[in-house]
Order: sequence, then structure tokens, then C-alpha cells
Amino acid sequence: MIQFRRIAGTSPATASTAVVGDEVSGLSQFSEVYATATYAGNSGGTLLVRLQRFDDILDTWVDWVAFAQAASGGASATYSAVVSADPTSVVVVGTGTSPALAASTVTGGHPGDRVRCIAVSGASTSAGTAVTISLRCRK
Repeated sequence: MIQFRRIAGTSPATASTAVVGDEVSGLSQFSEVYATATYAGNSGGTLLVRLQRFDDILDTWVDWVAFAQAASGGASATYSAVVSADPTSVVVVGTGTSPALAASTVTGGHPGDRVRCIAVSGASTSAGTAVTISLRCRK
């Protein structure tokens, strides 16, 4: 059985980091979660969109997927992350509102029960842009 979840909102309108949209919960019931993001570049600055998973042991949000960085004023594009069940490498991740996962990187593994979107707007950003995340969840 496949179900879909959606996160939607607007990236920060100034050079900053912010949570976009509402978190999604109830993902632990699924065996696989695939993520697709659609967004354009901010006006005046770059945009990096990430998904973070909630780590119950650490009691904090941890980077899970970092989509491609959009250039200032870049056209809307859709990015897809196929997340392997078994991570094969060690990567630097950030926590909370201090993300550190490099652009176009996936940590791998199941996200757990909760996921949220966090966006980093680069220097000189003067207006945010719409961000939509679709999660395809399979039991």
C-alpha cells in the first residue's frame, strides 16, 4: 500500500534558516519513504532545502536529505531523493536549525516517525519562494 504526505510553505525572505511548513508524522508504519521536492531559487539569493528526521534518542532534529542548491532567481525544478535502507557512508549532519548536510546528499536509512523541511536562504535574499515536498510512503 502506498500513501502520500505533503509539506508546503515558503522559504525565508531574508538570509536565514527556517522551518518550512508543518512536520509530517506517522512514518514509522512504512517500510520505505521516498522524497521529492519542488522549488525555485530565491529572489536575490541561493536556496538549499533539506529534510530532517526527529531522532528520539538525541531528542533533536537531524539532517536526513539535502536537495540540490538553487541559484538566485533560478527556475523551478523538481528533485528526487531515493533513500537507501542501509547507509553506506558516514557524512557530516547538522541538528536543529543548524543544518550541515552538503547539498545533493542523502544520509540513508529510514527517517523514523517524524520529518520536517528546513530551508536555508543565502546572502542577499530579498524574497522567498514556494517549497513543496512530497513523501511517497510504502508499507
